[in-house]
Amino acid sequence: MTGRQSYSIVEYYAEHEGYQCGYCKKPDTNFSHGMWAHSLTVHDYQSLIDRGWRRSGCYCYKPMMNQTCCPQYTIKCEALDFRISKSQKKILKRMTKFLKNELTKDNVGGGTAEDNIDISNEEALNYSKHLKRAQKNESQINVSSVDDEVDERLSINLMKTKTQENSINQFVSNSSQAQLTNANSKNNLHVRNEIVDIVPCKKAKLLRIERKKNKLLAQGKSQSEIESIMRERKQQNFIKTVEELFEEVYTGLKKLEQWIPDSGPPHGYGSFHEQYWLDNKLIAVGVIDILPSCISSVYFFYDPTYSQLSLGTFSSLREVHLTRQLNKIANNLKYYYMGYYIHTCQKMRYKARMQPSKLLCPETYVWCDIEPCLAKLDNEKYSRLNDEINAIDENGVVNVEEVLILYKNIAMPYKKYKTLRKTHEEKREVEEYAKFVGMPCARRMLFFRYSRE
Repeated sequence: MTGRQSYSIVEYYAEHEGYQCGYCKKPDTNFSHGMWAHSLTVHDYQSLIDRGWRRSGCYCYKPMMNQTCCPQYTIKCEALDFRISKSQKKILKRMTKFLKNELTKDNVGGGTAEDNIDISNEEALNYSKHLKRAQKNESQINVSSVDDEVDERLSINLMKTKTQENSINQFVSNSSQAQLTNANSKNNLHVRNEIVDIVPCKKAKLLRIERKKNKLLAQGKSQSEIESIMRERKQQNFIKTVEELFEEVYTGLKKLEQWIPDSGPPHGYGSFHEQYWLDNKLIAVGVIDILPSCISSVYFFYDPTYSQLSLGTFSSLREVHLTRQLNKIANNLKYYYMGYYIHTCQKMRYKARMQPSKLLCPETYVWCDIEPCLAKLDNEKYSRLNDEINAIDENGVVNVEEVLILYKNIAMPYKKYKTLRKTHEEKREVEEYAKFVGMPCARRMLFFRYSRE
């Protein structure tokens, strides 16, 4: 997801015909804006998903929330403050028992209803639909020169992107060889080592417990009294963290590993395929984007043989865990984006149980606490969400003259482009594009326009 010359270059599709909904299955009630990303920096994609966009491969789409049959609200979990629920904790304990060969038919339980797999929708088909069109224009997608007026603007954006990428890359270069071992000949990143080694070891915990016991002994307590006090304190105060629960998962007889192959920038920001291996057998794959502010879950699929393990929910917890670990190195990376929340779809409601979470207001693009949002969505499937009546989408106030255009391999502002084309016919489409991507993106991404000569 890094761009050639580190510029984002996109084509915007103004057509808005209805198509089949992958959620309610109606034939022509799903509407969205579409855009093909010939190249896309992680900085720009972060900005786009914070305006309701999402990607399927190189195809980016943004639901027309007030028109589509099943409004799709961008949802994020505040990973640093994540509160694991009893049902989520049971899933991790079930995995621990499974890996220790202690899972019996009596305690298998269900769990498939919570699995982290968005129902297959038509956006994947739109990828194929627009692929040929994008490939046809590939020869023209190149920046040979930059207009003087926008050169400084693009240089600043490039410097900012490089700085963000270096923050994660520095984490890799400072890590020990033991933490970043190659899992096989494909130069895979062995995530289990990377994550577990960051967690404080159990020896430190045992030393703290030993000091408490010695202190009670010094106070004249008997051994039975000490055991009673320690047991009571454990029951009252001890709540295991996500890190501690995952530490237990990896102590089983069976070997569960997660690898992240180098499908993006080497161990930095970008797009990655996270593989789940059980005793050298691939049982699940999660596609994730590691971005400046978040880990974004793109897709997850698994071997149905292991559906009793609720691998979808397990992967969500695992990705929250990964977000928390990366935050120790990159302070701005602190959210876990779960894609879209569809209140009208029962199978999507599990996302609301990842607490604390927020939904993105589709009109003002501010994040709103999920609890009051759910009450609104119970009454109306489409809601503004933001309670501030006078709030507006400030980044949606368009200055079309400043929108960046890529025309004949030259990056230029729209005000220069319109003089070259000597037409105002495209102005409405350019304004629409700028409104939906937001002016910060419109001022730094390159909007490709055809050369009809």
